[in-house]
Amino acid sequence: GLGCAVVEGADGVFGLVAVGGFDGVKNLRSAERYDAVNDRWVLISTALQHPRAFLGVVGLEGLVFALGGQDDSGAMLDSVEVYGTAQQLADANIPVSSATRGNERR
Repeated sequence: GLGCAVVEGADGVFGLVAVGGFDGVKNLRSAERYDAVNDRWVLISTALQHPRAFLGVVGLEGLVFALGGQDDSGAMLDSVEVYGTAQQLADANIPVSSATRGNERR
């Protein structure tokens, strides 16, 4: 599964953001925001540093935090990636105290 959050964009409008996920073959590195005016999904970054599925996603003050999850090998991730809603990666691989996947902790 992918992670979703509601986050305020640069235009001051709140929107839904979808991050990572699984396409049936591999985990995804994408992060997209739903554009309700044009009824389409817009890429908000080139890619996550790590493909992530079963991750947590939080929107806070215009930033999107991708927390933990599972990589393509099935390993639980112990890092956080931070994005703005309209720009590239703000910070990557922020370590956390324990790896998470869904509601599991290691």
